[in-house]
Amino acid sequence: MNTTWFDKGIQRGIEQGIQQGLEQGREQARRAVLLEQLEEKFGPLAPAVREKVQQMSWQQLAPLVKGVLRAQSLQELGLES
Repeated sequence: MNTTWFDKGIQRGIEQGIQQGLEQGREQARRAVLLEQLEEKFGPLAPAVREKVQQMSWQQLAPLVKGVLRAQSLQELGLES
């Protein structure tokens, strides 16, 4: 079967969409685990803290994932003032 450039473009778009969906799913799962860890360590989170975490990119969250193990407060993590 001959595959046209159009078919190849459609297939590539589908593959990219699937990959983006998987990445977004992983990011949401990581964010949920981080929120659980924060609550386990510091107790119930204020809505403002939850919202701040939800708005952060994964690159911004990455240091928090490690930092939550050592931090003594949400302020230390930059999540409260």
